[in-house]
Amino acid sequence: MKGRKIITLLMVFFFIFPVFMHAQEACTIGVAVGKATIDGRPLLWKNRDSRDKNNSVHLFKRANLSFVGIIKSGDTTKVWMGVNTLGFAILNSSSKDLEGDNSSENGIIMKKALETCQTVGDFEELLLKTNKKGRKTRANFGTIDILGQGAIFETGNHSFVRFNAKDAPYGSVIRTNYALTGVKDSLAYGYQRRARADLLILRKAREKTLSYPYIFQTVSRDLVNESAYPYPLPFSGRQDSLPRGVLYTQNSINRYKTVSVAVFHGVSSGENPLLTTMWVILGQPVCGVAFPVWANVMRLPAEISVGDPPKMNALVQQIESIVYPDTNHAGWLYTSRLQSSAGAGLLPQLIAAEDSIFTNTKRAVTRWRKVPNSEEMNEFEGQTARRVLNLYQRIVKKNRLLKGEIKYRKEVTSPHLKKSKTCD
Repeated sequence: MKGRKIITLLMVFFFIFPVFMHAQEACTIGVAVGKATIDGRPLLWKNRDSRDKNNSVHLFKRANLSFVGIIKSGDTTKVWMGVNTLGFAILNSSSKDLEGDNSSENGIIMKKALETCQTVGDFEELLLKTNKKGRKTRANFGTIDILGQGAIFETGNHSFVRFNAKDAPYGSVIRTNYALTGVKDSLAYGYQRRARADLLILRKAREKTLSYPYIFQTVSRDLVNESAYPYPLPFSGRQDSLPRGVLYTQNSINRYKTVSVAVFHGVSSGENPLLTTMWVILGQPVCGVAFPVWANVMRLPAEISVGDPPKMNALVQQIESIVYPDTNHAGWLYTSRLQSSAGAGLLPQLIAAEDSIFTNTKRAVTRWRKVPNSEEMNEFEGQTARRVLNLYQRIVKKNRLLKGEIKYRKEVTSPHLKKSKTCD
């Protein structure tokens, strides 16, 4: 009954806003401040959707600070989400409906912000300084800082508007690929993803229980779309004319074009900014495990930072091929390969490992709040990365025999199965 109600609501959205039917989805972001979260600390989140599947975590060292960020492997000129040792974190979603005609430097300005900003206010100053001359940005930039602030900036080439999460009724703001201040409606998309993300985030924000585990395990991995409510997994129904149990993950939050995820867990006012944690999955959320990264470490584990792609990302891409085995139809997710009707399978295995990492990390960070130890943080990062890598290797080895079991269809007819757009 619950699933049917949600599908009915989504279909109403699509009836009222015909643009949904043509929308080609991409990045989803959100910010929440202390009045929404379970521990009073801010949260910042992004599902990155891009044609660049190879993603790495990179450590940038400067004279007065360091920062870590997710990059396209091998390209250090741009950062797509990151945090610095001052506790400032930033990310974006493309929003080409904003004023201006160029958005080629969204990643460049985020790198600049990580090099120079300590607070959300500092980022606003950076935008003010570049308004007159102009900048090549059309994006919704999400930010948090050590003061507990959180805001999203709808930013065009010569203007911006700031939306503070504290001013929202329940302390959270969500954006996809359109802006409330947009001026080009034909370039706006992502309405359905925003509606779904709002629903999931507000469910916890109202109760002041929003947490990073919830964002990873419920929001970033969400597979609901305009035609199907697939829970509990495995999906037992049909989406349009697809085979039974198969989802086309174009319009869900977890998309087949999602290449990485980050959730930033900030600090409370007065706490050590070095403990701002960047939680990362280098790949599609339903195919990976979140692991922690900090900006003050001496070096990053090679598993997440070396290679194009690094080992961690390469293995997640192999896991993706297990649940998306049909090479004739990109985006067809075989839900029975994620989870069996008995509750076993790939996804429960990933979540069990992730729960353990969340518990161990919380225990370690609690200790570091009293006595910070960058060397110990470095060692913890490495151990966790190796643990996740070993899990991925076991999964890939175990599931290689699954290949070839699916009988693929050459053609499918559906109003929703259209070529998808990606963005940064």
